[in-house]
Amino acid sequence: MLFPYCFGDPDDYGHDAGQAWDCARGSTLGVVNFIAFLYGCFAVYRIAAVYFRTRWYLVNFIMLTLATLQCGLTAWKYNMLREQRLSYTASYLRGLQSILTCSTYGKAACASLNKDSLYFKVLVPLLSGFVMYFSIIFVIALTIEDIPCQHPNWLLMSVSQMCINLIFAIAGFIVMKMLASGAANISRDYTEFLDGEQYEVKQQRRALTLLLVFNASGSFVQVCLDVWLRNVYDQTKDCHYLDSSGDELLRLLMKIFSYDVPVLVTIYVFYWMPRRQFDPELEVVLSDDETLQEIESELLTTW
Repeated sequence: MLFPYCFGDPDDYGHDAGQAWDCARGSTLGVVNFIAFLYGCFAVYRIAAVYFRTRWYLVNFIMLTLATLQCGLTAWKYNMLREQRLSYTASYLRGLQSILTCSTYGKAACASLNKDSLYFKVLVPLLSGFVMYFSIIFVIALTIEDIPCQHPNWLLMSVSQMCINLIFAIAGFIVMKMLASGAANISRDYTEFLDGEQYEVKQQRRALTLLLVFNASGSFVQVCLDVWLRNVYDQTKDCHYLDSSGDELLRLLMKIFSYDVPVLVTIYVFYWMPRRQFDPELEVVLSDDETLQEIESELLTTW
């Protein structure tokens, strides 16, 4: 059924406009995520062409793939199938994406401090524990036939993601400080960005700032949303029941900001920015005699 949120039982809603708001929320989120999914597929296709030719941009490729899968699952839920496990799967992928981001910049931070052992002895075991933790609660959630919005697993997932983003923020601020001083030299092993020139360093700082701001704020808003819904709902109330149109609008805006905006920022940082920042004068001869200018053409002709 197309737009299943528009065909609920009118008796399940708390006010006359409840069904209309449920439809508006589902349709809006469905359309936004479908558009993001299409552009994500396009970005993955273009970045994959470069990665498989050069073995560059592996982190970008993985991040874009995870973001695109999240949008695809969410779009499927709101446009075709009203199934909460689709949202929980997307939330699990968001957790893996947060862990990868934290690992990427954590490795860069440790390298800039000349403490590589800190990355392997502390950060890797810590993030591996988070992966196991996310996987366990994800498998448990899949065994539940219906995961209502007030279920504690939602709050556990969002709080865990906020903790990961806190670790990312610590690593990110260290890298930001090094970039600000001009001393950082983050190679493609970390951010897949070219560096050494003022423009590239400026781009790195801009990308890192966007990731720090929107990952932190998005995870915080998601925790606030989960706490609010857990307080509003109980086992006798369905999750589309709210008392006023104002509450419905607030819920929609918080959902967009906590979920869709960070995904769009991910696509922007890991696809749009690197495709625009090649130096036209730089040439790197690859094993098959291709040059960086050919890779530049591959990216810069993509819109």
